[in-house]
Amino acid sequence: GTNHGSLSDRIMNRYGDSPLGMVESSLEFVRICEKNGYRDIIISMKSSNPKIMIAAYRLLAARMGSAGMDYPFHLGVTEAGGGEDGRIKSAIGIGSLLADGIGDTIRVSLTEDPEFEVPVCAKLSAPYQKRCDEPRRREHAALSHCVDSYSYARRKTRAFKIGAFAVGGSQLVRVVSGACAAENLFEVLEQQLKQAKGIDPEIVSFAVRSSSDLEALRTLREKLSGETSRLAFLARIDGSPQLGFDALPHADALAWRGEPTADLLKALKKVDKPLLIEAACPGAAIRADAAARECGVAAMLSLTGDDAVKLLRQYRLLAARAGNSPIHIIAPESGDDEERVLKASVLIGSLLCDGVGDSVEIQSSLALPRQLELTYNILQGAGVRVVKTEYVS
Repeated sequence: GTNHGSLSDRIMNRYGDSPLGMVESSLEFVRICEKNGYRDIIISMKSSNPKIMIAAYRLLAARMGSAGMDYPFHLGVTEAGGGEDGRIKSAIGIGSLLADGIGDTIRVSLTEDPEFEVPVCAKLSAPYQKRCDEPRRREHAALSHCVDSYSYARRKTRAFKIGAFAVGGSQLVRVVSGACAAENLFEVLEQQLKQAKGIDPEIVSFAVRSSSDLEALRTLREKLSGETSRLAFLARIDGSPQLGFDALPHADALAWRGEPTADLLKALKKVDKPLLIEAACPGAAIRADAAARECGVAAMLSLTGDDAVKLLRQYRLLAARAGNSPIHIIAPESGDDEERVLKASVLIGSLLCDGVGDSVEIQSSLALPRQLELTYNILQGAGVRVVKTEYVS
């Protein structure tokens, strides 16, 4: 076991407080064991920081592969904390590596009674239990936006505006929260903006499926006209270009599933508003993005689906092929509350730790305040936005 918080002075002086130092420390003791003919070894590379933990395991897997070693790995985020925060950090670190094919045993370390750790382990590992026909471990495929796969670098994208918010480039990872045409949405948004807890709504996604939805959006914008510097609206158009045309005066951006029509792109270009493209696969997203670029419309790319594990692979592929187009990560609806937390954390958190993602959204039936709380907690767990005190325990 090598722990990021207890590297020796000798290792620290030579390699610093780094994933490379953790790897060299582990390999040093593996060689001692091998020299003495002992090979019943499993290796643990724990850190309370998921980014450090992910980088260390990936680097060790690559180094062991080149050295002809095949020792199993034990995965865990050490001292992750308790409650939802502990589950989120563990899901980000463990889930990201399991998706890489790395990991043979796992431990979810919570500041709770130990019996609460086991169900979380079971849910995290379930999607990866049927991999007997796959390689037990493979070197992590290089991400084209990174200098290497073992140190954090945010993917470089172009920036554009959605209302008062800049998205992409060096901007903060933005939060998109879902909303419906609920009668009390104005009161909910107003109350949330007044709380000043650091988890404010930023871009509100509003489904426009009919003329009544359109009227509800128009009324809501009028009521919140004094909050235009703190709130933007994304109108999700469900299949009708005409609804898209009608929504443009009341929305800061449109979301469209599939390839947008030429007329819709011309309308967006005329009012200089961006488009969120939601596609079923990376290829469809890239084709739609090319059509938007040809018309001079700023576009952000996203993928749809209900399998978080499959979506994680697809988003990684999209990031490698989408040039400098910003990517919006959507976590699909899941089962119970804990499953929702874990799956959203694995998908969103893993991609953010790879530097992929310019805005994020969790699709769910959760009330808006709870939806915002969970989204910001995942952003904090991935180390991209800090909204509260973080406890390492």
